[in-house]
Amino acid sequence: MKVLQVSTGYTDGRIEKELIEAAGGEYRMIGEETDEAILAGGRDTDVLLIALTKVSKNVISQMENLKLIVRAGIGVDNIDLDAAKEKGVHVCNLPHYCQDEVADDAVAMILALERQLFPQVRDMRAGMWNPVKTYKPIRGLADTTVGFIGCGGIARKAMARLKPFGVRCIGYDPYLPAAVAESLGLELVSLDDLLHKSDYVSLHVPLTAETRGVLNADSMKKMKKTACIINTARGPLVDNDALYAALEAGEIRGAGLDVIDGDLEGAKRFAAFENVLITPHTAYYSARSDYNIRAQAGGLVAQFIGVGGGGYWDGRCG
Repeated sequence: MKVLQVSTGYTDGRIEKELIEAAGGEYRMIGEETDEAILAGGRDTDVLLIALTKVSKNVISQMENLKLIVRAGIGVDNIDLDAAKEKGVHVCNLPHYCQDEVADDAVAMILALERQLFPQVRDMRAGMWNPVKTYKPIRGLADTTVGFIGCGGIARKAMARLKPFGVRCIGYDPYLPAAVAESLGLELVSLDDLLHKSDYVSLHVPLTAETRGVLNADSMKKMKKTACIINTARGPLVDNDALYAALEAGEIRGAGLDVIDGDLEGAKRFAAFENVLITPHTAYYSARSDYNIRAQAGGLVAQFIGVGGGGYWDGRCG
């Protein structure tokens, strides 16, 4: 079975190659991610292994033997799922590989915003020893409310980290059964209630037609003026224009963004806001998750090869 991995630098392929070849697969890697490069790399590919590379209908339709696309990561919005379904191609991701890292990052942003850490560090570097009144209000996390839009694995790990601080966690997730929420001790509320009640609104949903722009001008007007947005999921979940307007008008207090629509170009317009923390989509990373993403992706492909691309294959890894 032929496996083509596309990597523009996130992996050297060593771990994946070892696992795939041990399972009897034929492994090849390319470093370009255009449609033309992928098709030149192997139209007869059985398994396509990618990270952020876009997999178009054009690619899927011309890979005659394609049986499986493995997304080394969580979101699958870079893959034409309709085209894959139409052709009967399995699409699998790695939903567990960096849950701890992203949960840590979301909580770190909440702590940094709540404690006004970045303004204090900035002033100290400028030689200023300011009185605490300069940074008020600093409420403390106890008795604050964090609302989670999406209550999957990452959100649940973030909740577990926040509860010892005395934080009240509420959630909006129309796909989460009430019995599961009850077992987690999680109060499920409507989206409007979450926006009205939360001191921090933290996003943990995939990017779909349903969730794109879930935080827009209308939804931000329902938030507290003292509330902050935390986004460690996907940039386009937040409408950039609406966020800029809300920050400029003082309709919300701030934001912590590991992802933003437009990446660097999208981030530049927020550079003047001292109450906005932006990191370049690094929440997923640690030495541990860096190993996990490669080992789990390679292991998933090896499992698929091991059953000959058919038979019993549960499509799970990690």
